[in-house]
Amino acid sequence: MIKLITPRQQDFVATIAAERSAAIMADRAMLDRYTDAVGGIITIGQASALIDAIKALPRNAVAGAAKAEPGFYVRADGEALRVVTTQDGKRTYAKRFVVADGRASWEYAPGVGATLAGLTPMDGPAAAAIGLRWNFCVRCCAALGGDTPAAKCSAIVGYGATCAKREGWPFPQGVKAQRDLIAKVAPVAA
Repeated sequence: MIKLITPRQQDFVATIAAERSAAIMADRAMLDRYTDAVGGIITIGQASALIDAIKALPRNAVAGAAKAEPGFYVRADGEALRVVTTQDGKRTYAKRFVVADGRASWEYAPGVGATLAGLTPMDGPAAAAIGLRWNFCVRCCAALGGDTPAAKCSAIVGYGATCAKREGWPFPQGVKAQRDLIAKVAPVAA
């Protein structure tokens, strides 16, 4: 019994082919194989071989898109992304800020980190909005708040003092400024 390409394989072929459509269109044999896959008329084994062949093709060039530089970014929908460089220093990839099970972390976001298309560098107000929404610092993933004046301010500002200093985001400097902010936001009852 011959087993034809699975729907999952068809979806994966379509996804990776979209990233390499220029190369597929330039190769008539590859285009025919892709068309057969989308039509569901190749075997599972042929689909696996096609996936390997498509993955070996160069990705489409993104016209006018700036190369993603390492750093923190925000999408228009408010999603926080962190672009990092691969260990060999040749490419960039992205991680997305995720909060689950009472913890914050950065998880791999496939296909996002190649360009800056649709991304805005994260500034203090954007970092604060994300931090206050989730109660975690968007840069280091630490929980906001604590007993010290700086920790109490982190829960008010939306990120911590160390991360603010590293990224150039505003944060009250010195214990007096921090206590003044705490008093302004949560006045002590007389």
